[in-house]
Amino acid sequence: MALDATVGSMPYLLIHGVWFMLFSATYLLWSWINYAANIGNAHGDRFIYDCLNWGDPSGARALGLVIVLMISPIVNFIFWASVNLMNELALQRRSDGPGADTRAIKNKNKNNHTQIHWFWRSKIIGVIMEILGSGALY
Repeated sequence: MALDATVGSMPYLLIHGVWFMLFSATYLLWSWINYAANIGNAHGDRFIYDCLNWGDPSGARALGLVIVLMISPIVNFIFWASVNLMNELALQRRSDGPGADTRAIKNKNKNNHTQIHWFWRSKIIGVIMEILGSGALY
């Protein structure tokens, strides 16, 4: 998803990060349910991870708040900035020349979104095919 959003010229708003925060909160809720139901982990502990040990609720609660209220917004902002940076870079590469007004370029060509999307997608697919063909992953 991150690769497609970054190179696919898809719009991404900061408000979309609410889904990531909800996922983080849901995972924390699941870790608490896992502890309360004594499901545990493969080592026989009641908790999934030692840092989310609900036997010490103040430590687990503090970590949960840090994840949901600090880490999630920071990750969301980094993702938002990278998506918008890539969209602007792609738009500038398709401009009429250096220093062209990007708003004029956006209004000039209504199919710009689709053209940028396919341009970057073909570049990424080409790089992936080169990596797979070279055996660099083996």
